[in-house]
Amino acid sequence: MQKGFWVIYFVILTAVAILLLILNFKTISAYYYQIRYPATATSATEVIDASLEPEQEAVTKDSIFVTDRKGRRSELIPVANYNIQAKVAINARHPQSVKIGNFLDDLLTNDLVLVWGKIADDYYLKRINFSHQFAYMTFKYKDPDLNQDPGQEYIFTHVSSNHLIAANTNLDHALRQLQKGDIVRLKGYLVNITGADKTLINTSTVRTDNWQQGEGNTGGSEFIYVTELQNGDRLFK
Repeated sequence: MQKGFWVIYFVILTAVAILLLILNFKTISAYYYQIRYPATATSATEVIDASLEPEQEAVTKDSIFVTDRKGRRSELIPVANYNIQAKVAINARHPQSVKIGNFLDDLLTNDLVLVWGKIADDYYLKRINFSHQFAYMTFKYKDPDLNQDPGQEYIFTHVSSNHLIAANTNLDHALRQLQKGDIVRLKGYLVNITGADKTLINTSTVRTDNWQQGEGNTGGSEFIYVTELQNGDRLFK
């Protein structure tokens, strides 16, 4: 009888522990990255509005030369100022969580899947399943009602896969801290890249290249040189 009691007690205790871990995974993950990648922030004065469309303006600016984690230099050619307010759907960190197989593995800070507009509302977001592999973002949903509200084209044009290059170590660490569900504002430049191996990569400059009638998600990623990050009421530069 006593042995049976302890078996039941152990099973219940284990189940509770697992449940607590699941419920607190985001909190545990957030603390882990805050400790591993400390970053300094100031108080933000602006409120983030993830319902708004991204702001973009063409720019003529000198190239930016950056050194990757292996000490190699790449050239970033700014093509537009960029300001996006959105909710984080996925944060895949380089190089731990992403392997592309070229110079980007050592250049990028992270790949951030962002949603905005209606899709940032949990009513819609919880009905969409996102995944990320080899720097590619995909998503799917089973609820046919989403084809009517907000509509398939709307969904495809309010989701973006963003490849981020931090302007400094503080921003690198702050970007690595981001968690699913965070409300953020990114400011910086959309950039074309000449890699350390002379590979040329162009950024997307439109939100509609994720959408082609009858083809759905056809690709198109933003490469962003991040000069400022706001996460909630914290501002990182």
